[in-house]
Amino acid sequence: MEVKVYKDMEAVTEAAAEYICSAAQSAVRKKGYFTLVLAGGRTPKLLYQRMAEQPYCDQIPWQQTYIFWGDERFVPPAHPDSNYGTAWLELFSKLGNLADQIYPMPTTLINAGNAAILYEKTIRRVFTALGTKQFDLTLLGMGNDGHTASLFPGRDAVKEDRRWVVSTESPSGQKRVTLTFPLLNESKEILFLVTGGEKKEILQKVMEDRKQANMHYPAAMISGRQKTLWMIDEAAYFKHDI
Repeated sequence: MEVKVYKDMEAVTEAAAEYICSAAQSAVRKKGYFTLVLAGGRTPKLLYQRMAEQPYCDQIPWQQTYIFWGDERFVPPAHPDSNYGTAWLELFSKLGNLADQIYPMPTTLINAGNAAILYEKTIRRVFTALGTKQFDLTLLGMGNDGHTASLFPGRDAVKEDRRWVVSTESPSGQKRVTLTFPLLNESKEILFLVTGGEKKEILQKVMEDRKQANMHYPAAMISGRQKTLWMIDEAAYFKHDI
């Protein structure tokens, strides 16, 4: 695991955009494609705005990039809470035709359980076509309770050890669809983005969980096969041996 600290959210955003761009270029050079999992939240929204601008809108090999989501609220794509809707508005609507490369979670079905089943089938189909068994880079955030994606402490989704995608609920009762540990932890690389002073206390707990292998918090249970990188700003940073 690697931790990098930046001055503020804007600096984290720039570093993350550079990292994604470099990872995409490297993957496409090596094998002809790049698989990327996106996250929701405040920091990713700023990141998507930046990726729609120069130089990233031209330097990221978008036509060879296959895009998925780590979780989604079970709302229509046009809903303000939709992670896909935010990414579409801030990024993909500005890049031209990428319909064949974008795979949002199907939230217009009758229930979240069916959406989870269908999304897992979609991922498996794309993986088979590409000849892969893992994502290249998964982007994640972390909530104030230590959740990541829609893997909330105490929920059954955290215990899932077989299925790749399941339905779940947030603590407020909102229906969600989320990737699970068996798939997330197969990612070649994991990139966490954590910003803001309100995240300092929980970040410390998560890092201590990782160090001691207590694993009380879902974010502490995530680890990429090749690399796990945490990009945080000074507001979220705490002086601790992490």
